[in-house]
Amino acid sequence: MSNYSGQSGIPLRMSKKAPEEAKKTFTTYIKSKQQSTAVKNNQFRKGFSERRTEKEKFLDEASRLQNELSDYKEGVTVAQQRLDQERERLSELQKCAEEKENRLTGEIEELRAKNITMEEKTTSYEKKLLLCNINPVTLEHMTEDQSQADVLTKRREAARENVGLLKKRVESLNEESSKLFENMKNLGADIDKIAADVTLPAEET
Repeated sequence: MSNYSGQSGIPLRMSKKAPEEAKKTFTTYIKSKQQSTAVKNNQFRKGFSERRTEKEKFLDEASRLQNELSDYKEGVTVAQQRLDQERERLSELQKCAEEKENRLTGEIEELRAKNITMEEKTTSYEKKLLLCNINPVTLEHMTEDQSQADVLTKRREAARENVGLLKKRVESLNEESSKLFENMKNLGADIDKIAADVTLPAEET
């Protein structure tokens, strides 16, 4: 007869101390099983907790990225609206510049026409005054010994003065046009820069 159980491994040797030893051995066996089970449960709970923590970290990171993407899209929308406003403003400025250019061109042509007309009228009036023996500059009667060259010299000086005033006016108009076009050019460059900052990242996404 065997002194051990085939299933549990608990010794079955019969003696006076057999019951106590069997009880002690059985208690030790139970405690060992409980400790093993407790270790396995702790490991399972730890693994489950770690997996849950990793999942929470993943969800937090996904939420953060989603918020960043939402903020980026909102920023792109705002920048696109600003770009549209600047383009509309540029279009209005270009329209105003064209209108002003046409107006200035018209004024220049009108001044040139007036100058030509004024010179023609001045020449005609001077001829008539000279025929009446009247100085065209001072409107005084001329004596026979007065030099016609002096009269013509004064007339030329007056004409040159009028031409100089006309040139200054034309230069002033040209300067105003140049400043306006330069401002439009700078504004266009700023808008192109804004468009590049907005559209290029949007295309990458």
